[in-house]
Amino acid sequence: MMIGSTNYLEKLDAGITKRPSRFDRKYHFDLPAAPERAQYCEYWRGRLAEKAMDSPPRLRSAIAGITDGFSFAYLQEAFISSLLVVANEQGEAGKRTEEKAQSIDSNSLESVLFWRVMNQQVSMLRNEIKGSRKSAEDAMAYNGPKPASKAGFA
Repeated sequence: MMIGSTNYLEKLDAGITKRPSRFDRKYHFDLPAAPERAQYCEYWRGRLAEKAMDSPPRLRSAIAGITDGFSFAYLQEAFISSLLVVANEQGEAGKRTEEKAQSIDSNSLESVLFWRVMNQQVSMLRNEIKGSRKSAEDAMAYNGPKPASKAGFA
């Protein structure tokens, strides 16, 4: 069995995409909608609780709200990179306890360190997505090398 993945099926050679017994089944996966992203965030919220990090239940819908257009891979990257930044910033157990106490006392997610870091990471990843989509547009427009006469050579 062979499994392949691409974002640009139309750019692949027809010998791969159309020939029987090469890739017989093709499935299209849309980007996750807000409820799917919220479920994924709930999974991570549980993992954060295991690590003794504050993650109020309202965090999942807030993160789902700021990650429109993110794939599950980008969501995972947002969580992992945020966790690394938080771990670096907190460093010692005393800061964790202080942060948790602040977030419990406040109704605002802005008092939750993980939320502030996640916002920054999502912003950086969104810029990366825009850049990769531009690269993808360029790749789609590319029609191969120009013949010598079109490139200015006689």
